[in-house]
Amino acid sequence: MSLLFRRMTMIHTVTNDARDNLLEFFPAINRSRVHGILHGVDTEYFREGEPRALKAELGLDEQTPLLGFFGRFMGQKGFRLLVDALEEIHRARSVAPLPHVATFGWGGFIREDYEYLSEKGLADYFHQCEQTNDMAAAIKGVDVVVMPSRWEACGLLGMEVLAAGVPIVGSQCIGLREVLEGSPAQTVPVGDSRKLTKALVAELSDRDSRRSDFVRFQPIAVDKFHIKRPAESLRRLYTQMLAGECTK
Repeated sequence: MSLLFRRMTMIHTVTNDARDNLLEFFPAINRSRVHGILHGVDTEYFREGEPRALKAELGLDEQTPLLGFFGRFMGQKGFRLLVDALEEIHRARSVAPLPHVATFGWGGFIREDYEYLSEKGLADYFHQCEQTNDMAAAIKGVDVVVMPSRWEACGLLGMEVLAAGVPIVGSQCIGLREVLEGSPAQTVPVGDSRKLTKALVAELSDRDSRRSDFVRFQPIAVDKFHIKRPAESLRRLYTQMLAGECTK
């Protein structure tokens, strides 16, 4: 792999975190050929989306806190950390009313993960929703998005949530910390369910104020993560490559 990478004229990584990670594992690569350009999303779509009435769909009272988990059911996405955090919140009754969680998508280890939460007596508090093509509506239908990832190349969901003006609690993992940096988002150490619990309690205990913080940050997120920015950066990089400026 090192030999292959060293023969490439240019390598594009979607975050600077990913760039540093690549160079850490393959130090023989010429550093000047590896270009970290933060990815982007259609931020206007997430800004303009209309909220989905998820609580009504799930039969929940509007005052019931609803957390959203949009990751795949695999260890990388940290779903079980969220389960452990919710178990602690329920044990301590640290949030009232007790929060529920909406999850989306199928596949991976969904069967095993739902067995895990069922064994903890939380089956009534987790709601598996069908995969959706209207992410903006689903994101705006929850009170807080939880993203306890163990690693990411680029936390696109974080961009989408911030552009939607919705609160998010995420991990300090590679590829996500770069996205959440400078935003109102609380971040917690990777794999630390206790810190995740504490962050969720703080977020849900002051929902209105926290939502206002993210609404104020929304215009910044829409501009910062707009897909036009990386597209223009990539165009300049390709132009340099075609002109032979990336072969030194």
